[in-house]
Amino acid sequence: SRAHQNTNVAGKSCDPTLWDDDVDIHGPMIYRRGKPYFHAIKRNVEQLSKPLIPYSYIGYKWGYDDIAPSLLTLFALGAKGAVYYSEGEVLDGRLLNETARVMDVIAKNEDFVAKGVPFKDYTLTGMPTRRIVIASDKGDRILTSPDFPRHSKSVAYALGDEKMIAVFNYHKEWD
Repeated sequence: SRAHQNTNVAGKSCDPTLWDDDVDIHGPMIYRRGKPYFHAIKRNVEQLSKPLIPYSYIGYKWGYDDIAPSLLTLFALGAKGAVYYSEGEVLDGRLLNETARVMDVIAKNEDFVAKGVPFKDYTLTGMPTRRIVIASDKGDRILTSPDFPRHSKSVAYALGDEKMIAVFNYHKEWD
């Protein structure tokens, strides 16, 4: 199998869609976290015609807490795998155990992504932990904390009568 490392589709140096005829998979180095990671994976999956198996710093520079959100984002958006870039420093039992835990979740839900149909006709409402009403002569304004629409992403699939909605909370203090 031929693979080529590249920047993301909206990267600064190249357009990897031009390589689709020359590679079997795309292996971009997407060293981002949170919503930028979600958007980069989504953009690549949507625009590349070959499978996406990106490199990431999972377990190396990011830490063990990033394994689940990273792998679940890849799964939910339709990437075909992941490559851990570790420079040989952190491939330890804790990383492998957390990877196995997340892969168990993925295995139990993979038919939704592999065989299901994406859908967008749902509403996702976060439950704020704090709500403040500011009264003014122009009407009340309600502020909530955290601001879930700004800090969350979601993707949904239907498989027969069942539905799966994957919700990602990228707020640093409210995960």
